[in-house]
Amino acid sequence: MIRRGFMALAGLGLALVLAQGASAQDNRWATIFNDTGFDMITFQVAGPSDRTWGEDLLGGDNLRTGEGVSISWTGPCNNDLRAEFSNGDVRERYRVNICRGGLYHYQ
Repeated sequence: MIRRGFMALAGLGLALVLAQGASAQDNRWATIFNDTGFDMITFQVAGPSDRTWGEDLLGGDNLRTGEGVSISWTGPCNNDLRAEFSNGDVRERYRVNICRGGLYHYQ
């Protein structure tokens, strides 16, 4: 499950880069960990000026508790992150600087 999730999201990130004609330097990577006790059912990213959330970067897969996944997207350094969980909880983080790279834990 984890390997499949990593590969699917890596492929999605590559597809986004190719579709937008962005260079490798414009590609942003982060690793998201779910330590909540509930499955993460969606994970979305939006630029700070976007009025809507982007597509679900989990691609319809659930990120089970205790799992992590590397995701890739293009765009500005500061982004808003949104995660929805199987218990109905929604957690949003604003102006996260993903250019620094990093690990993001949901607890």
